[in-house]
Amino acid sequence: MIHFFHSIRKQLAAQNKVAAYMRYAIGEIVLVVIGILIALQINNWNSYRKNRLLEKQYLENFLQDLKSDSISLTYFSNSSPKKIEVLLMARDHVLHQTPIKDTLDFINKMGYGGVGSRGTMVESKSTYDDIISTGNLLLLKNENLKQHLLFYYQFSEHTKRYLGNLQTEYATFMNSYFPFDSEGTFKTVPKEIPQILEALKSEEFLRLANSELTYAYALRTRVEIISKLNEATKALIKTELNFHNQ
Repeated sequence: MIHFFHSIRKQLAAQNKVAAYMRYAIGEIVLVVIGILIALQINNWNSYRKNRLLEKQYLENFLQDLKSDSISLTYFSNSSPKKIEVLLMARDHVLHQTPIKDTLDFINKMGYGGVGSRGTMVESKSTYDDIISTGNLLLLKNENLKQHLLFYYQFSEHTKRYLGNLQTEYATFMNSYFPFDSEGTFKTVPKEIPQILEALKSEEFLRLANSELTYAYALRTRVEIISKLNEATKALIKTELNFHNQ
């Protein structure tokens, strides 16, 4: 095309047809500008398409991470009521010397009070860490979803620090008298029982039970909040993915 106009310009210049030459020159410029604009539009469309595909991938990854978090949250949610129940029983036993009907059952219940005191909520953060470190958070077009994600992960991180400061030595105390196995029971031998029962009446045990109960209440509250945030955020992601799939 450029060679064609160049030859025309030479012919027009040779014939001294200035007006005609200018029209062809302007036409050539207009064609070049239109070509550039079309190329930019195609490039913009390609970039937009790539960004939307990347956004969709992030949304799908976030959804999987949140589903993984739900497993951990469900475990702590299910274990909290019994944990609180046995810790209240432990306080009552020390303070009021309540009679024990089944010794081994009582010991096992006291041991259950330490469940979850060493572990932390498993948080799947790989997608969040990636989108923050790369600056790709801007790819998420739904501002409401973006704010939900930010608050969810920031609150979860704060919760880990907060609960970490409340963790006690209750489980360590219990395990120092009898080991806890993977089946959720404590292994004891008859001659150890009197010593264990004496330890479970001590002031140290009461102090640890009180501290562990504080931790258990805080854990229950935080798990409830994070679980609601988790469900709300998953719902927003699913809605956004439906838009992508249309």
